Amino acid sequence: MATAGVESLEIWTLNDDLQYDESTCKHFKIDGTSKENGLIKVKITGLGAEDNTVYASNVPKLTTYGSPSPKAEVELLDLPLEVQAALLGVEYANGAIKVTTNYSSPYVAVELIGNHIGGGNHKDYIAFPRATVQLGDQEMSTREQKAVDPKTDNVTFSALADEDGSMYVKGYDGASGWNLETFQASFLKKKLKSM
Repeated sequence: MATAGVESLEIWTLNDDLQYDESTCKHFKIDGTSKENGLIKVKITGLGAEDNTVYASNVPKLTTYGSPSPKAEVELLDLPLEVQAALLGVEYANGAIKVTTNYSSPYVAVELIGNHIGGGNHKDYIAFPRATVQLGDQEMSTREQKAVDPKTDNVTFSALADEDGSMYVKGYDGASGWNLETFQASFLKKKLKSM
């Protein structure tokens, strides 16, 4: 399945039990509907396990395989401060975030939605059931005579295995039996409303 473009990013913070609880956890969606922000680019790496060939007597004798380590590098235009605070696990109040020496970033679940190449207005859904977050460096530069080149925000989500061993899940809404609520419930480990 080939994906063209990236349409939206959804992030759910997870609680101490590494689950999403609507009453205590936060949910954010960045989809370009506000005039300030949107997604620019996503790069997903680490899906295949790295191999290591062992040589003996000058010939390859054994190949060992490591574990996959999926990672999504996301470039955004204007990541809202409230989202930055939630991803860092820091205080957000009165329109400002405050980073202190005493904070702990939460684990998150992440879903990326892109356009499916096959047409038919279908979407591809890619999820990391559990991930850590790293925010990129902040850059500022002086205004010049030429048009402003806005600085973007970079976020890296590094997937971790959940209790089922899942690190990466991909779905396609044109597939037989597809259901978004079931897909999200599978990686958020929450009960469906109809259950």
